[in-house]
Amino acid sequence: LEEWLACAGVALDDVEVALGSGDANEVGLPRYRLTGLVLRLDLTYYNSDHLDHKADTEGVVSYIKVNALPTWTYEDRMAYTTVPDRHSGVGSFRFRHQYGVSVQVEAKGEFAHVDYNAVITAIVNCLVILSLPGVIIQYVALYGIGHISQIYRRAQAELFSIRSQMFGLAARAIAGAQTFEHMHDSEDDGIRAMSKPQLRLRLRQAFYKSLQDETLNEEEFDSIVDSVYADGQAEGRSGGIRLGEFLDGFLSNDDLQIPEMAKFFARDRKRGILERLLSEARPPVSASSRVSESQPPDFSSLAKVHPAKLQGGM
Repeated sequence: LEEWLACAGVALDDVEVALGSGDANEVGLPRYRLTGLVLRLDLTYYNSDHLDHKADTEGVVSYIKVNALPTWTYEDRMAYTTVPDRHSGVGSFRFRHQYGVSVQVEAKGEFAHVDYNAVITAIVNCLVILSLPGVIIQYVALYGIGHISQIYRRAQAELFSIRSQMFGLAARAIAGAQTFEHMHDSEDDGIRAMSKPQLRLRLRQAFYKSLQDETLNEEEFDSIVDSVYADGQAEGRSGGIRLGEFLDGFLSNDDLQIPEMAKFFARDRKRGILERLLSEARPPVSASSRVSESQPPDFSSLAKVHPAKLQGGM
C-alpha cells in the first residue's frame, strides 16, 4: 500500500486541509491515516496507431496513473458474536464504523486507425477553404470595380468566333506576306527566300536595345540567329526562309491556322452530324463555286492586267 500511495504522491501521515471541520477551535488537521482516502487507478489503453502510443513495443499498451482523492472514506460493518436465540431473541454483535483506503479502478482508452476517406475529405475541404480567397477576389475584380471589371471579364473569357478569327487570320497573313515582300533578298530553287545575313540584319534591329545595354552579347545574339534560321526552314533544307515558312512563324500564336481554314472551306469535306446540328459556322457557297467544271473561269483578263504576278508567283 505504501508504494501505491507513493505513486500518487501521498503518505498515510500526510494531512489534508480540505478534510478539516473548518471550526475555529479545531486543533490540528486530520491525517490520511485517520480519514482514509480513495486510491483510484486510471488505466488508459492505446493501440500502436495512436499518437499517444509511445512504447517501443507493438500492439496494445496500458498506462497506469495513480490518483489519491482526499475524502472521508469509511465503512460500517456489523458481525454477530452470538447468534440471537430464536425464542428470546437474545444475542450479541459487534458494530464497527471504520476508516481506510478504498481502491477504485477506472479503465478507458482509444484505439486509432487511418481512415483514408476522412483524409481525402479533409484534403478536399482544405483545398476548398484555401480557394475561397481567390474566388472572392476574382468576383470583386470581375464585377465590383466598374469599367475595369469589364476589361477583366473580356480578358478572362475571350469571345471566340470562327468567322472573326478567319478574317483576322487572313488579315495577318496578308500583312505577313507584305512584310516578307520587303525582306526577302534571295531565291531558293526559284522561290523567293530570306537569307541568313538578311535575317541577322532584321534581328539586330529587333534586339537593338538589348544589344546596346549589353543584356545580350554578340555571341548570344549569334546563337539566336542560328536557332531562328534553323527552325524557320523545313527539315533537310538550308536555302533560306521561304514565304510559307515565314507565315508559319508569323501566325504561330493564332488559335486558327491556315491549314484549318483551308480544310474548313474544302468542298469535299464531310461535316459530321453534331457539327451540322450545333455549329453555326458554315462555309459560304460563293458565286465562283457554282461555275460548272466544264466551263473553267477565264483568267486572260487577269493576265493582261497583272502579267508580272502571273509570271513571278510567290
